[in-house]
This record gives sequence, structure tokens and C-alpha cells, in this order.
Amino acid sequence: MAAAPSEGLTNPEAIYYDVDPKQVFAVRLFGAVTGVNVLLGIIFVLVKAHDNPHFYLLVVNLALSSLIAVMLAWWYRRGQLSADKHWYMALVCAVILLQAITADLYVFNHVVVASKHNVLPAVNVSTSTAPTIKPPG
Repeated sequence: MAAAPSEGLTNPEAIYYDVDPKQVFAVRLFGAVTGVNVLLGIIFVLVKAHDNPHFYLLVVNLALSSLIAVMLAWWYRRGQLSADKHWYMALVCAVILLQAITADLYVFNHVVVASKHNVLPAVNVSTSTAPTIKPPG
């Protein structure tokens, strides 16, 4: 009895994965591009933070967002997120990429505008000398 021709051979039409490998590669490539942009953003913000110490908050923000993305990728890799959640990974990368671009634009276009008017410093006014407003009625 001869074996059927398809016995023991792999079927080229069969699907052996949950998500198309091209989509997985695209999400990984997008994640790598996002990681490079976040790294550049952190370097740019650290360079400009010598002028304004408030920029260090942007570094902390980018670092925490990157940590969340790394944890999410780790959970996805371990299988705690289902295989069809690659779109969520791309969404998180897109948000962090937008965050890094916004931080770069803010740091390099941060302009301190001088006031056009002479503003006097605030003066304490005691309540005994301040005029009182009486409610109607």
C-alpha cells in the first residue's frame, strides 16, 4: 500500500503562527525606531536642561513611558497578552514617539517672553484696610 503523496510533507497553505510574521516585524521595527527617537530625545533634553532645570521632568516622563513600553513588550513576549494585541503595541509606540517629538520641539523652541507691561510685585493687603463688599439684601 503506497503512502498518499501529501503524507509526511508540510502543507504550504497551512498557517503555523497566530499573527503574520510581517506584521510582527513591522511592529518590532516601529518599536526600534521609537526607541531610537526616545533615546535621542532624552539626550537632547539633558543637553538643554542645563539652561532650565524644569526640563529634567521631561527626561523623567520619557524614561517612565519607555519603562511602561518595555514592560508591555515583555508581557507580550511572555504570552500574557494575546498574540493579536500587536496593534496595541504599535499604538503605545506611536504615543511615546509623539511624546518624544513633542518634548524635543518644546525644549528647542522654548522661548521666555518678557512682559510688555511693568508688573509690580504683589503686595499684602490686610483685610481691615481693604474695601468690603456687602451682599445685596
